[in-house]
Amino acid sequence: MADRILIRCFGGEPRVMYRVPGGAARITIAATPDAPEHQRIGWPVGDAFVLNDRLARHLRRTYKAGDRDALALLWKQASPLLAAQKRKD
Repeated sequence: MADRILIRCFGGEPRVMYRVPGGAARITIAATPDAPEHQRIGWPVGDAFVLNDRLARHLRRTYKAGDRDALALLWKQASPLLAAQKRKD
């Protein structure tokens, strides 16, 4: 099963995507958990975070408001996916 994760896109835009099976140096994400191979993309691990719905909503509102300083501070509150994986292992 694919996990929902939070990713940081260009300009700090937050998106909720699915982590699907893929490479090691980058994570592989898709818009749906059952996306075909050609609809999956590699994503830098440093821009992938554990999904926190409340934080994701706040990030989205702040991004839409265009407050880049507040957005940068909010991203610091996100839990890196890589760190969470290491804790599980």
